Amino acid sequence: MDDIAELKSRILGAVGAAADESALEDLRVAAIGKKGEISLKMRELGAMSPEQKQQVGPILNALKDEVNAAIAAKRAALGDAALNERLRGEWLDVSQPSR
Repeated sequence: MDDIAELKSRILGAVGAAADESALEDLRVAAIGKKGEISLKMRELGAMSPEQKQQVGPILNALKDEVNAAIAAKRAALGDAALNERLRGEWLDVSQPSR
């Protein structure tokens, strides 16, 4: 359980620190891709007893959902920041007379 908490804090910290969309996508693949850390933890459920599965399974599913939500929120924030930057660069004063 402690390793799941450490994994959660590490991944969510990396999501918050991601500077661009490509870094965010690399992080998504490393966390929840086919060979991602969370996916590997989910594969370990097969070797656990039914009681352990009932305890650990929901925690891993919640972690996966939380990481997906954090990535989606960060992706939206990066998109908004890029749009704001573009709009700042394309500023036009419409009150000036035309040529």
